[in-house]
Amino acid sequence: MIIRIICCWFKNRESAESFAREFNVTKAYSSYDEAANDSDVDVIYIGTPHTLHCENTLMSLEKGKHVLCEKPFGINGNEVRKMIAKAKEKNLFLMEALWSRFLPNIIKQRN
Repeated sequence: MIIRIICCWFKNRESAESFAREFNVTKAYSSYDEAANDSDVDVIYIGTPHTLHCENTLMSLEKGKHVLCEKPFGINGNEVRKMIAKAKEKNLFLMEALWSRFLPNIIKQRN
């Protein structure tokens, strides 16, 4: 999979556009919904408050986006099961954004 653009989103349009200009970001969004509606976006990273992880993940998956969701994945088992079921239904990649899993020392230890 190739991620075609770099994007950022903030709570308001002005902050998003200011950040995009300062750091040469291709596109800026003021909501997850706006990013999920962009056909150029392949993957959504969910980094909202914990209570919104399930809602934002389900919305992104419903719109055909692969998702990396920050910890905790969900507030409870029911939320997690819903998220996993939706990813399977849509045949999309879904993973908790546990970056330490991919550190070279961790990979070496697992092998």
